[in-house]
Amino acid sequence: MKPKLAICYRIYPAISKIPAIHADNKYKMSELCLRSFVRALDGIEPRIWVLLDNCNQHYNDLFIKYLQPYQYELINLNKKGNAGTFGMQMDILSKQNFSNYIYFAEDDYFYLENAFLNTINVLINNNTEFATPYNHPDYDNLPLHNYKYSIENLNGINWRNAASTTMSFMTTKNNLKKYYKIFDSYTKLNYDASMWFAITKLNLKNPFNILKLSLSNITYFKIFLKTFYFAPLAPFGKSAKLISPIKSLATHLDNQGLPPGIDWDKEFEKLNYGL
Repeated sequence: MKPKLAICYRIYPAISKIPAIHADNKYKMSELCLRSFVRALDGIEPRIWVLLDNCNQHYNDLFIKYLQPYQYELINLNKKGNAGTFGMQMDILSKQNFSNYIYFAEDDYFYLENAFLNTINVLINNNTEFATPYNHPDYDNLPLHNYKYSIENLNGINWRNAASTTMSFMTTKNNLKKYYKIFDSYTKLNYDASMWFAITKLNLKNPFNILKLSLSNITYFKIFLKTFYFAPLAPFGKSAKLISPIKSLATHLDNQGLPPGIDWDKEFEKLNYGL
């Protein structure tokens, strides 16, 4: 029996940062990402909600074209914005009764084959609250992620625990409800990193390290400031586990955020026909 996964996918027709492909055409980039998304659904039974924020009919047609084999719903919005659409994702995924396993999806992610099956199997069979298919290069490149982590081979893939990730991630309804207040802070202009730090607590156990990082970089200072503003007791209590694959199963299309060890240009070209 295929595992069931409830997915809420949000899309906006503008480009943020500099994409690694189709940097001047959001529609083409969206179609490439959607092709990879649908390919990665192999092996699972999904139910998909799509939040189309300020999108024209061409985007509606795009999802109708690619999501025909699946249960899906298109929801058209009028400039709801990043925080607003994330809030809607939380609401939809916490209230749906299709599956306890849920995925928050953004429109600028490219997925490798079996990305969702490999990620959901980790949640089903192992003791972790959150999983991301994305191995962010920041884990190895930024002092902010200079903490001890463990590596586990789960279902043939090496995963490590991480302090934070992006807003594309997998968890369960139960965990979303448990950490709902912290996730909701993102709708009140909290940073994604600050939100995750309050949940995983990997960066919050050493006050001297927090001070050192804060004094070394104004961005780090703002991240910790927001962490404690929205979750003053964040260093205390039980932490939740977030894991990421060592060899990435997906990538954010930010050209500065491509994970190592994979020829992403080659992967893009496999699905870039006709675009």
